[in-house]
Amino acid sequence: MTLDEVKFSVEGMTCASCVAHVQKAAMAVKGVENVRVNLATGVAAVTLDSSRASAQAIVTAIANAGYPAMAEDAAADHDHHHHDHAELWRNRAIVGLILWFPLE
Repeated sequence: MTLDEVKFSVEGMTCASCVAHVQKAAMAVKGVENVRVNLATGVAAVTLDSSRASAQAIVTAIANAGYPAMAEDAAADHDHHHHDHAELWRNRAIVGLILWFPLE
């Protein structure tokens, strides 16, 4: 038995209940040994027996639970999008502070 860790980008999680749903969905796939889900980063780290479980089966299980997911390789481009989105909001916050400060 060969255990591998695969990371998945998971969207749509907003609370601890969402994390529990994602963990339960991934654990239901035969061959999955352990699942750690980080709500803040939107990443699920799954330890699996690669001879019994595939990344696609886990993506499907998580998606069927209502949370769009993609494996780490596919998520690399998606992470770039998240970085751009975060940078946009940071810039908006800076402009907001600059405009608010003189009023204060």
